[in-house]
Amino acid sequence: MKSATKNRKYQITKEVLKILGAAGLVAGILVFPSLAQAFELFDDTGPVRRYRKRDALRQLEKRKVLQISKHPGGIQIVLTEKGKRQLLRYQISDYQNSRPLTWDGRWWLVMFDIPETRKTVRDLIRWKLKRAGFVTIQKSVAVYPYPCHELIINLRNYHNLRPGELYVFEAKVLEGAEVLKKYFKL
Repeated sequence: MKSATKNRKYQITKEVLKILGAAGLVAGILVFPSLAQAFELFDDTGPVRRYRKRDALRQLEKRKVLQISKHPGGIQIVLTEKGKRQLLRYQISDYQNSRPLTWDGRWWLVMFDIPETRKTVRDLIRWKLKRAGFVTIQKSVAVYPYPCHELIINLRNYHNLRPGELYVFEAKVLEGAEVLKKYFKL
């Protein structure tokens, strides 16, 4: 029973962060006339659901993931640095690349050159690419048939990668493409 409750709280927290992130937190701040107005962003299915989301917001504030404060215009919700990192982690773990109806014939190559001193990060990048559906063609080169800029940007930001450590390239011609086409069912 505890694990079901914990999973439900996790899902609500994840939903709250994703909605706040999607609602324009480029600057990291949202202002609402009241907290009730903030909940209009959510798909409420009843008072219990609304209470859980309000509780999730309070818990996120307690864990310093976001800050809720009164503002002259109403309620201000600010996503903290810790919150931004947690949101990035959710976006990376839930990455689902939308597949177009027809493939445009382009390949997306992801290459990384992360130093040995950051081996753990390098292995995490490799694992996350594989989990997202990429095919590894060398230890530090992976290929995918659909655009994947969003994932690469999130990986760079989450792992604080320096310029030149993670690249994405577009290629029209790729040696061994026939095997990859079969693998990706193109």
